[in-house]
Parts: sequence; C-alpha cells; structure tokens
Amino acid sequence: MPSPIEADAMRVYTPAMAGSTTCMAIDCRWLRRTIESGQSQNPFRTLCTHIVRDGSDCVGPFLEDMETDCRLWEPNERLAARLPSSVRDGWQWQ
Repeated sequence: MPSPIEADAMRVYTPAMAGSTTCMAIDCRWLRRTIESGQSQNPFRTLCTHIVRDGSDCVGPFLEDMETDCRLWEPNERLAARLPSSVRDGWQWQ
C-alpha cells in the first residue's frame, strides 16, 4: 500500500520533447522580470517564482544561444503555444 504522503514524480522538460525547441531561461514559466528602483547599478531583476526557489535570482543564463540547465524549467505559455500538441499534453498553465 502506498504511503499517504507519496508525491507524484516531477515532470522534467527536455529539448528532446519538443524537437528543435531549446530550454532558454527567458522562456521559463517561473521567470518573473522586475525592476528594483533602489538599485542604481543594475535595477533589472530576474526572479524565480517556482515554489522551491520562490523569490531567489533565476539561474539563467540570459545570453543568446545558451540553454539553461535549471531542472525546474518549464515552458511558459508563449513557448507552449509554439510546441506540438503531443508535447503540450500533460503540461498545465495557470
């Protein structure tokens, strides 16, 4: 009999699931971009809103053609709209 606190396995997105689609940090469902007015050097912030890292800086990187290696990455709605329906099945967006 399974334990009452047993959790479902985390679904990890991989580039193979979407063919040529890459896992870019900018396309992450959990990314929140904001501006901190108190920071004069670099007011632009990229925060992770995933429950595990809530409020921490996103691991990025935010460079052209460099994929993120973050294991919490999931495609955002904009990217998901471009994915084949066979890949979108099973993902849930709020």
